[in-house]
Amino acid sequence: MRIFDHCKFRERSWVQGALFRRKISECKGRQDLYIGALNARLKELEEDILRRLGNVPKNCVISHRD
Repeated sequence: MRIFDHCKFRERSWVQGALFRRKISECKGRQDLYIGALNARLKELEEDILRRLGNVPKNCVISHRD
């Protein structure tokens, strides 16, 4: 009887672990999507600003990147 309970417990804990891992991976996927959307939005804003400042002289440095 005790062995049966132990097997059942192990099975249940494995299922809980699997569900927990799936939940974490879902959250991570959602986070990645959110970060991707944020980056896309930032890029849009940057391009928009550069478009609006299109009439500044070419030798004027707006943002410096290495």
